[in-house]
Amino acid sequence: MLDDWFRSGVKRAAKAGKSMLKGYPTGPKGPGWTAGVAPTQLPEERQGLNAKVVMHHFARSKVRGIDQQRPFEDEVWDLLAERFPTYSDAQILRAIQRITYQLQRSDLTINFMAQTWFAQPNTYTTYTQMYERAVRDVPQADGSTQREMRLVPTPGNNAPMRDQADTNATFGTGSARPDAARFLDTGGIHKPAGVTHEEYVANNPLFNPKAKPIFAGLNYGRRPHGSTTTFGFSHLILRDEFKINALYYMGDTFYVHAHARPVTYNRLAAVLLVPFKMHLMSAAEPDVAGDMLKATLMNTQLSDSFNKYALCEAHLYDQIILRQDIKEMRVSKAEVDGLHKRADGGALSPPDEVRANAEEFAKRNTIKLTWVD
Repeated sequence: MLDDWFRSGVKRAAKAGKSMLKGYPTGPKGPGWTAGVAPTQLPEERQGLNAKVVMHHFARSKVRGIDQQRPFEDEVWDLLAERFPTYSDAQILRAIQRITYQLQRSDLTINFMAQTWFAQPNTYTTYTQMYERAVRDVPQADGSTQREMRLVPTPGNNAPMRDQADTNATFGTGSARPDAARFLDTGGIHKPAGVTHEEYVANNPLFNPKAKPIFAGLNYGRRPHGSTTTFGFSHLILRDEFKINALYYMGDTFYVHAHARPVTYNRLAAVLLVPFKMHLMSAAEPDVAGDMLKATLMNTQLSDSFNKYALCEAHLYDQIILRQDIKEMRVSKAEVDGLHKRADGGALSPPDEVRANAEEFAKRNTIKLTWVD
């Protein structure tokens, strides 16, 4: 495991009450510690640096810990032996190796709705998650404004339920928390005093909205429109380097967080354990585990899916800079032409405007743009 930067204390070289500087002149007293401030009150650059340190420390520690868990290997072995009873030990080993290899070479994608993203010129330079997007200037009683996170629900995304699901997926359902949670965990959310509409703030004053992971999907089935069409038929393809320190969950963690079991890049075959062992799908649901085996063992391309259990969710503890971190953007021509409704129910924009905004966005961020049917 990596050293816990937040737990390490100063090592004392002298006993309490004994000064190592006895006999030396003392200088003037320093100004002392300044009072801590909420991360949202820090300058943007310092807030981002705080988030980056916290995310990298947490993710690397988590990855190292999971990679040391041998039970993952035994469970996957037993699972495949049960699924393929005629396989020899050598065949099971080759199957695990092939499944892992195929999953590791799959694209990391972020799906989006082109009609929403490009209804207006998109001037963003980074990709942000919902907690960071919720930070805004909030009027104070003295007439000033203060930067605060004010989380609001979106269609299909109840804010308190989302916050609880994210917390369970990141830290588990128990009460134990790593020290990094002081910046990663909202501590729950509540409505501010006097606010009657649906708007929430974090209970934890040290919570840094930039430190929440970004959600992507592992397109293990090489689906034509990305890992899931739940969020749109267009998608971004991320740099492969993000795969290494990501945490992977089988199923949309908004729905399966009670069963969320993160696996790592080196143990990717273990994502099979959820659909096989947790029995999340009813008889009417597609055979998610079977589809994954077809995609990885038989190299079968799967069709588009919005099945919440078929998504292999990847949590990225890093910041995404569009200009340097996106390999390709694939935009659905049907979506641009208005053949798919917007999730927020908003009016569709003229296709020519959406197309022009997408092209300008790709050019400005030097992203390869591909139009897909």
